Amino acid sequence: MPIDATTFAASVATSVLAATVVEQVVKPRVEANKERRAARRELMGRMVGLSLSAGVLAEELPKDMSREVRDRVRAEQVRQEERLPWEVHEVARRTATALPPSVHPAMPR
Repeated sequence: MPIDATTFAASVATSVLAATVVEQVVKPRVEANKERRAARRELMGRMVGLSLSAGVLAEELPKDMSREVRDRVRAEQVRQEERLPWEVHEVARRTATALPPSVHPAMPR
């Protein structure tokens, strides 16, 4: 049974149109969503780091702690205090990339 030329042309045109729409419209949206999800995961990791740094700084040391342990904990508190501004900056920077533009279009990217 021979294929009608019109039917063949219509199926070719439909295939080309569908492939073009997928390539030009669907794929960019899927990629953008994938990047936003990765940015959200990274943001959550940074927020955990920020809360851990703040927790170390807020910890009060017991009176009966040995001097050696106290010195180590104090050194870690100093390290976390130096790290904290960087973590805050990273959380703020990554928040802008993790949110979709519709949430806050004025946020810098």
